Amino acid sequence: MRRLLVFILVFLLLVIGVSGLSVFFMQNTQLVTLSYFIGESSFSLWSLLLCSFAVGLVLGVVLIGSANLVLRQKNRMLRKRLNNQTQEIENLRTLPIKDAY
Repeated sequence: MRRLLVFILVFLLLVIGVSGLSVFFMQNTQLVTLSYFIGESSFSLWSLLLCSFAVGLVLGVVLIGSANLVLRQKNRMLRKRLNNQTQEIENLRTLPIKDAY
């Protein structure tokens, strides 16, 4: 039951988002001239905004993904070290105590 409610909520948010984007695209149809070193080109405003958003999204995913990968690797290394040290402590606890006398 809970999965159905979550699915319906996600579906409604998706429909609202798509309808909002379509209204945004229809209202931003002005042509914008993009000048760069080699020349210039004309694009609609909504396409430039969409491309800028997509580039930012891709860069963010790459940067966060690489940071996440580094943290996972460090976490794996620390867990291995912890397991080794735990095993060493267990080995030391099982050793018999010898008196020097």
